[in-house]
Amino acid sequence: FTAWVFGHYSWLTDFIGRQYVGFDVDGEPAAIRANAASGWIGGIEGFAELRLPRGWALRGWISWTRGNLELLSGTTGQLEERPMRRVSPLQGYVAVRWARAKMYWFQAGVRWSARQDRLSPGDRNDGRICPDGGERCTGTPGFAVVTLAGGARIARHVDVVLRIENVADEPYKWHGSGVYSPGLSAVTELRLFY
Repeated sequence: FTAWVFGHYSWLTDFIGRQYVGFDVDGEPAAIRANAASGWIGGIEGFAELRLPRGWALRGWISWTRGNLELLSGTTGQLEERPMRRVSPLQGYVAVRWARAKMYWFQAGVRWSARQDRLSPGDRNDGRICPDGGERCTGTPGFAVVTLAGGARIARHVDVVLRIENVADEPYKWHGSGVYSPGLSAVTELRLFY
């Protein structure tokens, strides 16, 4: 059994953030970028692998992050605490793997992300996150994507790997990204090592 856990926490001062100035330009809230924010961001990440008899293994990874900023409101002039922009939701990966010594292996895994509906005002005004506008925005949907992979040693210092990603051809994107990840796809790698 192998496992590790990593935690992080940062205090932020003079953070460059959007400061809304209290009026609209062409129907959009106007903002300036200023060293006007303070806040924090923290999280935890972990990995575990359980090796089983006959070459089998179970492995998983998980990550959780949260952050808040305090900014002066452009409308009230008061400090307001808001979620930090583009913070990832709970996400992870789980897989089952089978290997025959160091000669060849096969793995089936699921990458997943929970829904992110804890949005900052900047997220709500971002057309990549809220294409229908901030008032009706429900955030970035969660997803689960299956990947199949296998590899083989073809020479003393050479491995070849084939991955079939997004087996169900699901449309998905990571929170904060303006681009959907690829649909059903295949990737081949040639790995050289010493």
